[in-house]
Amino acid sequence: MGRLRARASAHTLLRRPTFIPVQAEQLTMSLFNDLGRKVEELKQEVGNATDDEATHRCIECDTLLYTDHDECPECGSTSVIPLSD
Repeated sequence: MGRLRARASAHTLLRRPTFIPVQAEQLTMSLFNDLGRKVEELKQEVGNATDDEATHRCIECDTLLYTDHDECPECGSTSVIPLSD
């Protein structure tokens, strides 16, 4: 019986190192996925907030502007109009 126990212990020890890194990898990937999702949500919220604060728009390329410009900084057009509330 002593021999059977030794084999069971050795077999158990061999399985643990392969099992633990898999769990750690899954946990790490889960954390990165959660972080990525939260960063994307934040980017969308910031983008929506800044779109709401735009005061002018270029008619040619639809670029939103936050101050009055004589010409669009993106396309160079002079067709910049104020946005109405």
